[in-house]
Amino acid sequence: MTSADRSPIVVVGIDGSTNSELALRWAEAYAVAAGYGLRLVCAWQVPTSFGHPVPHEGYEPVVAAREVAEKAATGVAVPPERVETLVPMGPAGEVLVEVSRGAALLVVGHRGHTAIGERLPGSVSAYCVHHAHVPVVVVPSARPR
Repeated sequence: MTSADRSPIVVVGIDGSTNSELALRWAEAYAVAAGYGLRLVCAWQVPTSFGHPVPHEGYEPVVAAREVAEKAATGVAVPPERVETLVPMGPAGEVLVEVSRGAALLVVGHRGHTAIGERLPGSVSAYCVHHAHVPVVVVPSARPR
């Protein structure tokens, strides 16, 4: 199948957080409405301290990322043949920018940990906005009413 034969793709960054769940739901609704495919991406890295790997017996980051991706893909409204999960190794922003090349859209969740941070994008979403080659949607955090 050539790239001209495939439906456009919406790429969404996921990490198991509430913010990434909101991004997934937004991307899912958009993909369904537009008839696009959906690519769920959960980037992972080996934990390090001062540049050295930190051994965690029994913890495999790629396995954890795969579990997050598989769980997120369960029950999406996009037809299964148009849903793809990827769990590449690397910094999340760089991975998302790279795997979204040629996509219709990149969707990421908003992050913020302080009163000021609630109004500013997180480092991954900021990286994507500044470096992506496709339009980027940053889905805001849910705010309590």
